[in-house]
Amino acid sequence: MKKPFILVSNDDGIEAPGIKVLEEAVSGFGDVMVIAPAEEQSAKSHSITVRKPIKVNRLSKNRIAIGGTPADCVLLAMRGFLHRKPDLVVSGINHGLNLGSDVVYSGTVAAAREAAIMGVPAFAISIDAFSGEPIHWETAAYFAQKITLLWVEKRIEFNLLNINVPNLPLEKIKGVKFVKLGDMRYRNPIEKLDETTFMIKGEPIKDLSGETDVSAVYSGYVSITPLILELTDFEWLEKYEAEREL
Repeated sequence: MKKPFILVSNDDGIEAPGIKVLEEAVSGFGDVMVIAPAEEQSAKSHSITVRKPIKVNRLSKNRIAIGGTPADCVLLAMRGFLHRKPDLVVSGINHGLNLGSDVVYSGTVAAAREAAIMGVPAFAISIDAFSGEPIHWETAAYFAQKITLLWVEKRIEFNLLNINVPNLPLEKIKGVKFVKLGDMRYRNPIEKLDETTFMIKGEPIKDLSGETDVSAVYSGYVSITPLILELTDFEWLEKYEAEREL
C-alpha cells in the first residue's frame, strides 16, 4: 500500500519552530514535503502573488522555501513542481490562536483552505502561544498526530478543519470539543503611535459564553471546527428570488 503524501505548510515561515514540530509529528504517517513561506506571512489571509515572480528556494530534498504567501505555497505545490498531488495538507503549528472571525485573516487557515479548494483534505492547527512560557508544542503535536492517525485509518473524513490548542501540558487538557466559530474581538485594537502612524494589535476578549471555539479553548479544551468553502447567503437568495429585476 502506497504511503500517504503529506504536504506541510504555515504562515510563520519555514524556519518557525511550529512547522518543525508539525513536520516531525506527521512524518511517521507517510512521505512528507514541507513547502512554506521564506519569511513570516502572518495575517496575510488568502492573498496570492499575481503577475510577479515568486522565488523558490529548495533547502533540501523535502523542504522548499517560497518567496510568497501561504496560499502561494500550496498553489505552487499543487500546480507547479510536486511529483504527485498530496493526499493531505497540514498547516501550522501556528504561533498564536486562530479563533472565530480571525480565520478570515489567518494565513495558516488559508494554506489549508487552498488545499481544500483543490479537493485535498486539510487541517490548520494553532496553539495559544501568547498565554505564557514555555510553549507546549508537544501538546499541539499530539493532536496533530491524533487527527492524522484518524484520517489515515479512515475513521474520520473532512474537507477542512480548524484546530486550536490551549498552551497547556497534555495532562491538563480537559478534552476536545467539536464547535462552531465564535466571535473573536479585541480590546483597544488600534494604537495611535503619532499623528500619521497607527498599529493594529489589541488584547483578545475571552468570551466564554456559548459553545464556540473561543469559549472552548479559553476553558482548557482543544477546539475543532469544520469549515466550508461555500460563501453564498442562501437565506438572502430565498428571500429575494422572486425579484428578477432591480
